[in-house]
Amino acid sequence: MTINHSEPSDIWEKKGKIHWNNKDYEIAERCFDKAIEINPHSPYSRYCKAALLWRRGKEKEALSRFEAIEEDIKHININGKIHQKNPIQTNFPNHNPFQDLAKIIRPDNPTNEGLKKYIQDNEITIKKVVDEIKKPNYEVPIQYNTIDYQKAYLLLYFPYYIENIYSELSILKKTGVLEGLQDHISVNIFGCGPAPEYLGLLTFVSQNLFNVNHLTTYFFDREYWNTTRNTCIEVYSPNYCKNNKLILERLSPKCENLIVLLQDCDNYPQIKIADIHIFQHSFRELLHSKGEGIIGDFWKFFSYIKPGSIVIFIENIYEKDTKLLEEFANNLNQNSMALIFRDSTIKWTFKQVFSKPMFLDTFFERIERTRNNTNYSSTVLLKV
Repeated sequence: MTINHSEPSDIWEKKGKIHWNNKDYEIAERCFDKAIEINPHSPYSRYCKAALLWRRGKEKEALSRFEAIEEDIKHININGKIHQKNPIQTNFPNHNPFQDLAKIIRPDNPTNEGLKKYIQDNEITIKKVVDEIKKPNYEVPIQYNTIDYQKAYLLLYFPYYIENIYSELSILKKTGVLEGLQDHISVNIFGCGPAPEYLGLLTFVSQNLFNVNHLTTYFFDREYWNTTRNTCIEVYSPNYCKNNKLILERLSPKCENLIVLLQDCDNYPQIKIADIHIFQHSFRELLHSKGEGIIGDFWKFFSYIKPGSIVIFIENIYEKDTKLLEEFANNLNQNSMALIFRDSTIKWTFKQVFSKPMFLDTFFERIERTRNNTNYSSTVLLKV
């Protein structure tokens, strides 16, 4: 291999990734050495170098490098500070998701007045969905297979779950770990329903990852969400993707049960190849469905995914959930299986930047569904 010393570090990272994928590990390591020489603070190159040392049996040196990366990450936050509760500035562009939502919920009258009339006619169903989500009975699943429940969910939650993944990816970008995402990347979204996360992902990739030209997204959830999800994506995507040259590929593998998926990863090749795995508000549902045994299933899942892939959990702040996620992350870290970029002990809040009709605030207050400033807990891991 001829080394051109005038090339920037991201070119060497790209070459290293290609050689790694081709199992040319010696050449890959030399490429990452060069990238580190040019940019000593790149977590991605440093991580790849450590992982290659581990492959060569130099575990002590590899662990030392992993620990150094992790120590640096602890001092990086979207505001450059560490707090127990982080005020997040998302930098998400202003948007009006309810305007597009009216087209889906009331295609016959896609206006604010049409949305207001839908609420008046369906308030009992909407309130029922809120109550069932607040106090779930996992022996009697919420009837999301009905279009009335799906529309109610869209109104209540879809707009509020768009920006979160954008915020998490913004934090990761500041650490430098996303520098290795180039050309064609693959993302899995689990328990996604209508997939509001996809819009946050699409906005982030199209505005920040300029070396990515092809995004493949796999949606894992029950089949009855497919039609509503496809409609949402078709209506919303043009307003959330600012890169017309970005190739978008979307697939929905058959998945009726996430617990079975976690236990039988071999039947889902998409899991093995993905660069990013997203679980937003699905860990809690799995935990309450199976109990703490779900951690064993996640351990199997984590053992199966490829080194270098990123796993993101975003949840509301529930003490039991965050404690289990923290223990899971620490166990993976102590067994040299993962670097922890953020753990569930760090809570964050941000004010949503989207616009919405004034009558919605009054309605949400009446049904005890008020969400202006939103509190979340997140766990972000990098597979070693």
